[in-house]
Amino acid sequence: MRLWQELRLKYTSLKEFLENEPLILPTESVIRAGFENLVTKLGVRSIIAANVDDMAMVRLLTREGVGLAVAPSVVLADEIGNGSLATAPFDLGIVEPFFAVTLPRKFPHPALLDLLDAQSSQRAG
Repeated sequence: MRLWQELRLKYTSLKEFLENEPLILPTESVIRAGFENLVTKLGVRSIIAANVDDMAMVRLLTREGVGLAVAPSVVLADEIGNGSLATAPFDLGIVEPFFAVTLPRKFPHPALLDLLDAQSSQRAG
């Protein structure tokens, strides 16, 4: 991890973090709406370095140090995995739902069966 990245993770509160670091935000998404709600709730005026339409550009700008990404960790999984980037120590509490559509199959994949069973159990419980 680069020194500037370590310095960016020095904050003791989410509010302080969001007020002082330039952010790379996705446009028009559940993540953006959740972020806007969060900063309003905290009374924060954030520094927006970039508004980006796709996650590939979020990834590129983050790797180049333009700002901190507000994005699912899966977008930056390779960089987080190899230690070139790190996740902030604060959970934003933003959740992006994902949906899958499947049709009955003669030979369904076992992992899919497990996922569907788990989902059915959650709804029933």
